[in-house]
Amino acid sequence: MATDDLEQQGTSRVEARRIALVRFGGIDTSRQLQRESRGLPALENLAQDVRHALRTATKPGLHRDGRDTLAVGLALNAAVFTVTSAVLFRGFRGVEANDRIVYIGTQKDGRGCCVSLPDFEDWRTQTRSFDGLGAARTSALRSAT
Repeated sequence: MATDDLEQQGTSRVEARRIALVRFGGIDTSRQLQRESRGLPALENLAQDVRHALRTATKPGLHRDGRDTLAVGLALNAAVFTVTSAVLFRGFRGVEANDRIVYIGTQKDGRGCCVSLPDFEDWRTQTRSFDGLGAARTSALRSAT
């Protein structure tokens, strides 16, 4: 009908058909719209999805692949939880839940420690606020150039 209308307006038959098809959306589009207007498309799509799922589920490697994927996922989950639990929830080894750690580092210019060894030993023997004090010394490796 659109082709006839365009022909009546003076367009050639071939050109009128082409313009009508472009406006209409093509034959394939109209066929698809006609198919979707018939029946229950949602129910047909569901049935098609179920058939596809059953075909896929009967493939031989699917169960093995699913099992292996699940096993790897559970192992990774357990490893991440173990590390997170050890570091965040339980804290460091040798430190009780309510204890505090104070860290005193080197000076910014790196010339040495902020506390001398005799001062540290005096603090450790005289302290009443802490259960104990610890000290460590690190040194940087320097190149022999």
